[in-house]
Amino acid sequence: MTQTIFDGNVSPMVVKKDWGTLRICYVGKFAVQIIDVLPNEALSLQVHLQKDEVYVTFEGTGRLEMGMHGEAVHLLSKGVVVHVPHRTVHRLIAEENGITIVEVSTGQITDVVRLDDRYGRQINRDLDVSHYLKILGK
Repeated sequence: MTQTIFDGNVSPMVVKKDWGTLRICYVGKFAVQIIDVLPNEALSLQVHLQKDEVYVTFEGTGRLEMGMHGEAVHLLSKGVVVHVPHRTVHRLIAEENGITIVEVSTGQITDVVRLDDRYGRQINRDLDVSHYLKILGK
């Protein structure tokens, strides 16, 4: 089922988060979300088992850490585009001026496995690291 949340006449669904604001603009076979991260804040360390994402940096600066321990780092500034394949551990972190990302992804917006969170939100304890690595074939 396709759900149009934003068609130019209707405002996107806005979700307040500890780290900033998520605006869900479209959900169907793919999804479009706008992620506004407050200065020096970060999303959870997370992985998606099915969902692929493309981040387009709209404004601000930050970094996208990939890997369980941030083994790869992409520096983000206006116009930078990064692909985050499914089954890639990642965390988006804003620098001192915050960052706005347009995320275009496959439509599984609830496919989030939270591995670590600085705000004390529940992590997916049923998916320990060894089990996760088996899923990834690593």
